[in-house]
Amino acid sequence: MENSLQELVTDKVVEQFFLSLPNDGLEHIFDAITQSLKMYTDDPTVVPPRIIKDIETNNGNHVTHIIMPVIANAYVGVKTLFGSPDGLQGSITITDPHTGKFLAVFEAKEMTAIRTAIVSCIPLNHRFLHSENENKLRTNGVINIVIFGTGLQARWHALICLKVLLSIFSSSHHKTIDITFFYHTKKLNEEEFKKRMSKAMYSMTGSPSTSINININQVKLEDKKAVCSHVKKSNIIFGCIPSLEPHLLFQDLNAADAFEGSNAEICKETYISLIGSYRPSMHECDNELIQEFQKQGVKIIVDSKEHTLAEAGELISNDVQPNELKEYGTVFSRKEQDDSKSMIKLGNGREVTLHKIVGLAVMDVALAAVTKEYLTDQNYMR
Repeated sequence: MENSLQELVTDKVVEQFFLSLPNDGLEHIFDAITQSLKMYTDDPTVVPPRIIKDIETNNGNHVTHIIMPVIANAYVGVKTLFGSPDGLQGSITITDPHTGKFLAVFEAKEMTAIRTAIVSCIPLNHRFLHSENENKLRTNGVINIVIFGTGLQARWHALICLKVLLSIFSSSHHKTIDITFFYHTKKLNEEEFKKRMSKAMYSMTGSPSTSINININQVKLEDKKAVCSHVKKSNIIFGCIPSLEPHLLFQDLNAADAFEGSNAEICKETYISLIGSYRPSMHECDNELIQEFQKQGVKIIVDSKEHTLAEAGELISNDVQPNELKEYGTVFSRKEQDDSKSMIKLGNGREVTLHKIVGLAVMDVALAAVTKEYLTDQNYMR
């Protein structure tokens, strides 16, 4: 391997690479991450138990080190995270699984956010791969995306989702996409986000202008009436806020006036991916939504049964059992999968798919490996 890649791949390099990634590259990375999740489902031992240890620094602060190995025929690597009062730092190191040779080390901040957004959007890409399904994502001709949060995870969910939608859309009709960000105290920097959004769109279309009209909205989470208004007409929902109290409510999804004026012949679907909560005390959605899946006998889709049942408060509070979950590795690696089996139907006619992601190191290592290949081929590091 060239000496240029014997260096740290910085967050800045990763950001620019994924913003400029064209459709064929995105599809290739989606396939690689999907295969890594299938690999985990087939053999969970590829992700050995993580090591967590707290130490006291010279100035008396306590910091936490988390070491997460991955050992498989396809990938070998280690993700490390360092937690302190100043926040998280981390890295992803990958080596050749057959020779042990060092391949690359990545800063983990951007990679973690991107891999989570990619996993969130794999089912979206799978379900609406063909343009004839576009209308199932529309309310009154508009695709409504709701994102809980304004941080790095939320921003990358918006950007990867836009890339997916641009790859799905037929080019013959004007499209409108409304993206609504819900925030606690810190609003999204719209100017900076729009710069990144323009670059992401250009990478997919090859043109600085498209027939797609994108509107950005921001709503304070404490404005419950406004939150309800946006959720009830939503087509895609991403939950990216660690929260002790649920913000996504079943009653908002089941609102009787959710689809007023819509074409009644088109079955409206809402796709939900929750990635914000990672402790048993945290809840992104309320118990009623989880219980509706249990009552209808529809499985919630997760990255790992073991990890979500240990970490996801929404599932733990409702005593969700392993047989009430499906792992990504058993679903999206098969094109013929019947997606309708993963949907509940609400009283207002809405069909809902729910995904819960807590994150696996195999995602990070797989993403690092395929990204390294692109960076080597395209000489990004020079």
